[in-house]
Parts: sequence; C-alpha cells; structure tokens
Amino acid sequence: MNNIPINTPNDILNENNKYDFHTIPMAKFILISWATFGLWLFRWNYKMWKKVAVDYNYKISPFWRSGFMWIFNFSLFKIIEKHANEHGVKFDISATWLAIIFLLIGFIPTINNAVTDIILYLLFLLPMAYVQYKINEVNKKAYPYAHVEEWNMLDTIWTIICIALRIFGIAIDKKLK
Repeated sequence: MNNIPINTPNDILNENNKYDFHTIPMAKFILISWATFGLWLFRWNYKMWKKVAVDYNYKISPFWRSGFMWIFNFSLFKIIEKHANEHGVKFDISATWLAIIFLLIGFIPTINNAVTDIILYLLFLLPMAYVQYKINEVNKKAYPYAHVEEWNMLDTIWTIICIALRIFGIAIDKKLK
C-alpha cells in the first residue's frame, strides 16, 4: 500500500489499490437502522470513513466525519460512487443528489403521526441504503470473498438498547399527555 498522503476525496481512488467496502445484507441494514432510530447510520458512516482513512492514509477523523454526516456524506458518497464506477457499477442517481436528498429529508420535522413518520424515516434511509446496495453490487462483482457483515452481538446490543429507549420514550410521552 502506498503511504503518500492524500489531500482530497477525489485522490483516494485514483491509486491502483484494491478496495472493498463491507457487504451488509440489505435486510440487516434496513432493520437495524429502523430499530436504532437511525443511530446505527452513524456507526455505518464511521466505519466507511475509517476504512477510507486507514486504507488510503487519508488524514481525517472518522468520528467527526460521521458526527457531521449531513455535510460529509457529499464526499463519502462521491468516493463510493467513483469506486463503483471503476468496477462497472453505475449509480442511477448521482452521489451529490443522494447527499442532497439525505440532507433535505433529515431536516423535515416529525409530525407525530406514526404512518407519516415511518414514511419520512424510510425516505431518510433511502440514500444510504442505495449507497450500501451499490457497495454490495461491487463486492458481488469484483470481490466475491469480501467480508459480509452479518448480524452480530454488537448489533443485538444496539437494537435492545434502542428498543428500550423507544419504549421508555413512549411511556414518558404518554405520561406527559
């Protein structure tokens, strides 16, 4: 691996390094994202930036990049789109538009209507789910033995804690009304 520092997101995939982002089954991606109120998306984002930082010696903080994902998804999605294009997997929607959609939907307030909130959440989740889907396509095509992130103990713990918080929040909400 080349240890030359890289300065911009566009430089990351210009090198001849082979690279595979983790394959995550879409059912897991959607289920755990929903069960954790989207908190798992911060973990997903962190892991993506960590992979870029470590494998390409990219001088960034994955923690801050994931914490401010609404801003940094623009460059992360572009990196992943470029990676996919280099492996013959095309994005039907540009990475920039996916990041814009994610940003705009993230700022729509909830309406306290279960059906509307579920629809908004699914719309919020779609850009990242689409990016993960494309990662899975690249890995299926170019890296058939890439790591598949199956359900694990950490996922179970995250889910249990978030469901407990959800139940606690519902109880508090009912008490306040």
